[in-house]
Amino acid sequence: LIAQHALNDESADIPYRFVVAGKVKQVYVTAEQQGRLATGELAIVLLDGKRNLVPSEIGDQVIALDPERVVVRHDPSLPAEDDIPPDLVW
Repeated sequence: LIAQHALNDESADIPYRFVVAGKVKQVYVTAEQQGRLATGELAIVLLDGKRNLVPSEIGDQVIALDPERVVVRHDPSLPAEDDIPPDLVW
C-alpha cells in the first residue's frame, strides 16, 4: 500500500523536519509537498526504515492496518497542540 502510493520526489531539496519519539527527523520535499503536508493532504509513513510521503487517505488506511508506521499526519481542523505552525521550516 505504501510503496504503491509513495510520492517521494528524488529532486526534492527542502528539508521537512518533524519529531518522532523525541528525536528530530527529516525528509526532503518539494515546495508543493511542504504545503500539502501543512494542510494535512499528505502524511509521512515508514516502510523499511524509509520515510515516505503518501496522500492522507492512504495514511488513514495505514493507520487502520499498523498505526506505528504513520509518523506525521496533520489535521488542520484540530486545534494546534502548540504555537508552532506545521509548515515552519527549522
